[in-house]
Amino acid sequence: MKSSERLMLLDNKIWQKHGWQHGGMVDKKLYAREIKKAVGKRKFSEKTYDVLENENYHTLNATLGKLGRFKEKRLNLYGKKYG
Repeated sequence: MKSSERLMLLDNKIWQKHGWQHGGMVDKKLYAREIKKAVGKRKFSEKTYDVLENENYHTLNATLGKLGRFKEKRLNLYGKKYG
């Protein structure tokens, strides 16, 4: 299974757990803690970023960027600016 697929499953599990239906419902601090706990210090590629973005996982991409979890620094800056 690809990193992007595992991340999407993780995201779906967290959203279902909390009953979130859209991005406006997300508790960003809680979401970030759960993502951070699950991915640890692992870094992801630009390809993973692109797949997540194309599949509309914008909250996940922004959170991973804020946490500095992309190998490409510019993607981490995107998360800090827009997340």
